[in-house]
Amino acid sequence: MKTRKTVVCISGVFLLMWFLCAVWIIQSQAAFSPVYRTSWTLRVVKVVDHIVKKGESLTKIANTYGVTLQDILRANSITNPDSVKPGEKIKIPLKKVKGEVLI
Repeated sequence: MKTRKTVVCISGVFLLMWFLCAVWIIQSQAAFSPVYRTSWTLRVVKVVDHIVKKGESLTKIANTYGVTLQDILRANSITNPDSVKPGEKIKIPLKKVKGEVLI
């Protein structure tokens, strides 16, 4: 009986450590960098900085650079596109430089 409790306890500790590592990995990938995580692949992209001008919307900026609005929102961790103000610096992910690498 004592052995069974030990195995259950060790299994529980292992699962807890696995869960905490998974949470840490997901949170560390939230910050945008030239290499960012989408699902379980890595994409290497070219990034440029853009200063938002008065009267510009994220949709207009996305069209100017030929990217999607969702790419800009994801790259800058923006949840509300209307919250971007003139003078703010945002990152524009231009294109994939290398093929996708499975991790």
